[in-house]
Amino acid sequence: MIIGSTQKRYRKLSKKQKKLAFTSIDFYVDKIMPRMANSLSIKILGDDLLESREGIHGDCDYIDCENRYPREFHIRVYTGLSRRDFIATIIHEMTHVKQYARGELRDLTTKINLCYWKGKRIDRMKVDYDKHPWEIEACKYQYLYADEIIKNIS
Repeated sequence: MIIGSTQKRYRKLSKKQKKLAFTSIDFYVDKIMPRMANSLSIKILGDDLLESREGIHGDCDYIDCENRYPREFHIRVYTGLSRRDFIATIIHEMTHVKQYARGELRDLTTKINLCYWKGKRIDRMKVDYDKHPWEIEACKYQYLYADEIIKNIS
């Protein structure tokens, strides 16, 4: 069930990937952040070289930089993933959307490696990537929700 009308756009995704991406976004928004459904704008950018070029499956960036609680986002996702990994990557990045949109994670514009996580200042370079609390949260839910989505669409 779609509660809100999150604006979603895409580029360079197959029809099947577009459907999976939009289903995953709607699932996450309905489950985790339904009050923001009408205020979010999310563009999914498929990239068939993301893994080989940057060594990642996906990333998330906010576009409205002046807003303390951003509502416009770009999510890049590697198009060569399996269905389960593709959905999990979207969910992982949607967790970052939630973190930024709620102000849980805020980048310091004056210093590139510094951020605030739930009010605590963190230097990204002094903490291993897999120990970043925002990544721990995103990893915790990515396959849990991906498997729930797969079960519901199968």
